[in-house]
Amino acid sequence: MMRKLPKDHTRPNLDRANVSQLASCANRNVVNHKLCLLHPRDPISAVIGNLQSALSAPHRTFSKARTVICNQSPGTSGPHAAQPLDEKVPFKKILCANRGEISIRVFRAGAELGLRTVAVYSPADRLQPHRYKADEAYQVGTPELAPVACYLDIDSIIKVAKDADVDAIHPGYGFLSENATFARKCAEAGITFVGPLPETIEAMGDKTAARRAAVECGVAVVPGTNQPIADAEEAIRFAKEYEFPVMLKAAMGGGGRGMRVVKNGGPVQPDTGRLEDYRVPGGPGIRLDGAFTTGNVVSRYYDSLLAKVIASAPTFPKAIQKMQRALAEFQVRGIKTNIPFLENVLRHPEFLEGKATTYFIEKNAKDLFSFETHGSLRSSKMLLYLAEQVVNGPNHPGAVGSSPPKIRPVIPSVPPHLAQQQPRQRWRDVFLKEGPESWSKAVRAHQGVLLTDTTMRDAHQSLLATRMRTTDMLKVAPATAAVLAKAGSLEMWGGATFDVALRFLHECPWRRLEKLRELIPNVPFQMLIRGANAVGYTSYPDNVVNEFVLESRKAGIDIFRVFDSLNYVDNLKFGIDSVVKAGGIAEATLCYTGDLMDPTRTKYNLDYYLTLADQLVDHGVHSLAIKDMAGLLKPQAATMLVGALRSRFPNVPIHVHTHDSAGTAVATQLAAAAAGADMIDCCFDSMSGLTSQPSMGAIVNALHGTKLDTGIDPSLILPLSTYWEETRELYSPFESNMKAVSSDVYKHEMPGGQYTNLKFQAASLGLGKEWDRICTSYAAANRALGDIVKVTPSSKVVGDLAQFMVQNDLDEFTLVERADSLSLPSSVVEFFQGYLGQPPSWPEPLRSKVIKGKKVIEGRPGASMPSLDLNTMEHNLKDKYGSSNITKRDVLSSAMYPKVFEEYMDFSLRYSQLIEKLPTRAFLAPMDEDEEIEVELAKGVAATLKYKAMGELQDNGKREVFFEANGVPRVVEVIDRAAEQALGKKAVRERADLVVLGSVGAPMSGTIIEVQVKTGSIVQAGQQLVIMSAMKMETAVCAPIGGVITQVAVEPKDTLDAGDLIVYIDTTAVSAAMSNPVDTLDSEDEEVWGRAILKVEMRGCASSIALLPENILLFKTIAHSSILRSNQTRDPDREEQPPEKSLRGTWRTQMTPTKT
Repeated sequence: MMRKLPKDHTRPNLDRANVSQLASCANRNVVNHKLCLLHPRDPISAVIGNLQSALSAPHRTFSKARTVICNQSPGTSGPHAAQPLDEKVPFKKILCANRGEISIRVFRAGAELGLRTVAVYSPADRLQPHRYKADEAYQVGTPELAPVACYLDIDSIIKVAKDADVDAIHPGYGFLSENATFARKCAEAGITFVGPLPETIEAMGDKTAARRAAVECGVAVVPGTNQPIADAEEAIRFAKEYEFPVMLKAAMGGGGRGMRVVKNGGPVQPDTGRLEDYRVPGGPGIRLDGAFTTGNVVSRYYDSLLAKVIASAPTFPKAIQKMQRALAEFQVRGIKTNIPFLENVLRHPEFLEGKATTYFIEKNAKDLFSFETHGSLRSSKMLLYLAEQVVNGPNHPGAVGSSPPKIRPVIPSVPPHLAQQQPRQRWRDVFLKEGPESWSKAVRAHQGVLLTDTTMRDAHQSLLATRMRTTDMLKVAPATAAVLAKAGSLEMWGGATFDVALRFLHECPWRRLEKLRELIPNVPFQMLIRGANAVGYTSYPDNVVNEFVLESRKAGIDIFRVFDSLNYVDNLKFGIDSVVKAGGIAEATLCYTGDLMDPTRTKYNLDYYLTLADQLVDHGVHSLAIKDMAGLLKPQAATMLVGALRSRFPNVPIHVHTHDSAGTAVATQLAAAAAGADMIDCCFDSMSGLTSQPSMGAIVNALHGTKLDTGIDPSLILPLSTYWEETRELYSPFESNMKAVSSDVYKHEMPGGQYTNLKFQAASLGLGKEWDRICTSYAAANRALGDIVKVTPSSKVVGDLAQFMVQNDLDEFTLVERADSLSLPSSVVEFFQGYLGQPPSWPEPLRSKVIKGKKVIEGRPGASMPSLDLNTMEHNLKDKYGSSNITKRDVLSSAMYPKVFEEYMDFSLRYSQLIEKLPTRAFLAPMDEDEEIEVELAKGVAATLKYKAMGELQDNGKREVFFEANGVPRVVEVIDRAAEQALGKKAVRERADLVVLGSVGAPMSGTIIEVQVKTGSIVQAGQQLVIMSAMKMETAVCAPIGGVITQVAVEPKDTLDAGDLIVYIDTTAVSAAMSNPVDTLDSEDEEVWGRAILKVEMRGCASSIALLPENILLFKTIAHSSILRSNQTRDPDREEQPPEKSLRGTWRTQMTPTKT
């Protein structure tokens, strides 16, 4: 039959579905004892006539009815709900031909009435709770039958009932509850069918007959066919007459598959899976009906209702408060639920004021479907991460050797005599109150030398492949603020830390900066910024760099050490300008290379550095830095260079940075200080030496009591150094094999930070045993490139070329000879094209051979690049990841590292940002059995997690991993990545990529019924791809965009989990015109109707809401259930009808409190 979905409120929306629902309630004696005193054996006309009378009754009639319902004893339901307990029950044993929460309610009622209860279950339900709730339980159906068909197997159910001596069968609702044949066979078997007569079922089951009866009784109905339609042409004629949308419904049978909205409204998509943790609310005023416990599986085959909750209170607002409390108490882990949606509903002003109509969801979709991840949910994701490591091992590129030791570093406390004092803000206070120029003057006037601690940035970048995590920095931050209060700055951000935080540590670098700034408010923060490259490895549009510097300043960076990997002045000037505009301290950098003490090396002589400094100081800087990336600056050279700069620029602070690769860094820094340097870089002793910075303890003690005294108490350094020593052990898998300093750095000139990273990279390429050759080739590559300044990203160019030369057995001469026929690394080619800027000179003929026919950039790369539309990028990122998950700073991260940021977001959404708070050993290595960790989820909230055991490999390629979370057993299922090899077959399905539009995944768990495309098919947006079946519901999965099918990953009868790949659509293979949608919904409609059919039950001053897995929502009222229109467009010009004239009135008029 066809039915028109109404577009106005001019008459009550009580259609056949409403009548059917209410009549079926009456048939099960629900209305009989709760509302309008109907008898199930009344003829259908009388049933509808009584319904009509009930519907026309004053609101107080309903209020009283609701009061009766609210005051019934919990657990009573079905035919026995209103019978006195002392009344003789004509049955001794009752069977419920249903499952789940429905059958459990029947069993509870039976137990109260002293009846023995019998359950039936399908093979798929053999572990479900309803089986064990009854006194007896028997299987119906066979494994060969579909799971739903087992509960429709009348003969099997009757046989069980006879064998068990059952004298009554309660059908529940759904399944066989409206099956006249079942009712007859019960009677034939001498078993009472708890429900209406077969004749009544037949009358109400025929939708066209029921509709005619409703019309005859004067009940208002929406337009529809009076007889079943004969063919498609008749349906089309009806639709043309009444316009879309229309509803197509089977003339006989229930909803489920039988009812379809003809406008591609999108499927209802329930979630399935194992309940890893399931804890329910309680307390006064809360009634809960459910059928699940922890460990149960929400099957794909049946209704996914978890629980029904009723909150009762004297007033509606108090009932809302109780319901909010109850929803907050739910602990549901393992599947998604609609709790966030329900919480949004209960908080919405329109709902609270009782003004919500059936347009409520449509009007407020954005508010209602905007969800925030709860901390408890994030802890479940954290368990998933820990389980993944247990099953599949750690996935941390660059880690070698054994797992970190089980050690808990002792966190240094703030020294007692400093604990009572506010952290002094000497140097930062000058900058914040008086500005960068005053800071420069104050630094120059200072007697003594200032220290910059690099432990939180360059030290671990040089020693531990930049793997130091934020959590380990935060632990020592308060003590650092106290002990280093007189330090010139802390270098704790920028350089490679930004990229590595996102790529390998799965942390937000901005959050690191913000949190450290909160804990260390008194010492200036310093970052390393690559001029026009910001913290990236290539050039970016100017507006990206400007915005990045501005946001960095706002987040807490004070001093910006601006450098360029080629000492290219134009790039340096642009970076300086960005810092000045942002209000930061611009520290222009002279990257040191070569050897001032070698008269044969004339390219980078003293005049070169003085000329470069002249240009930078003239441009306007607040400080000059000498950046010795490799430890090439010898003590005599430091004296020469610093002395010359001090003589030429007496009013500009000089800051010196070096590495200890050759073992001379302490001597170099002392020489620089003596020659007039104002600030020198060092780090805590346990993080110093080798490729890192010189020892802070050595420098502090060497200068203690002299005119260059650092002002730092040597005795206070040791506890912090001990902390870093213990913490460094946790990162032992990232330690290089360098055991001592090496003077060969004067030959290969490799930067300290690159030394460690390049060694890991060489090992991953199978060149670990060729390290000596790589070092030799590094020097040769540098000469071939023209003896360039080597610091990221130019050092990467040299390193890439060096490994290429080793792999291809080239020296610098054969490299030049064969350059035009070699496929050189892209970084080398881009260097010659000018993407990094302009070096002092280009090596010929190598450059000409490499760039032949390629684009060449002259001048500053960023100057010719169009601005990036950051607003559009922000909008797109919020569309992809949700508005609450994207900030302006995230947009900048994505602008510089689009792929890395995408991977970071995918990781965060899967495992949560709480991964940042895991103890480092648990983050880097699998937990041992019975190992226990404590994780701070929020301030004052911690979780205690203990790993217990790992289960055997299952047939589906998964393993169960057992934990205790706060003492409560938890089970997490994880795919074993080695399962394919272990089982000798593909045990794990490919997953769809959630952020790739053409990667189409299963919207829910289910079975493939039909595949409608094949590889090579051209599809349009909205075109059906496959038909799936799940939970008695068939769903058409449609193409989200036009393109060519390049992969079909499923076949008919395949069983899929939600998110499994179905097809891959190549969107670039067809013209843009193919991507136009075909009569599909707009985005707002999809957001609402692709997800929601809402269920809310308001009884007097009670609020009842069905709790189901995400996206299964059903709205119903007591005796005037209005079907929510499916994607119906509201007419803004139509006037609302008064509540007393319309069944679509607001809830305010239906919630009048009554006395109990």
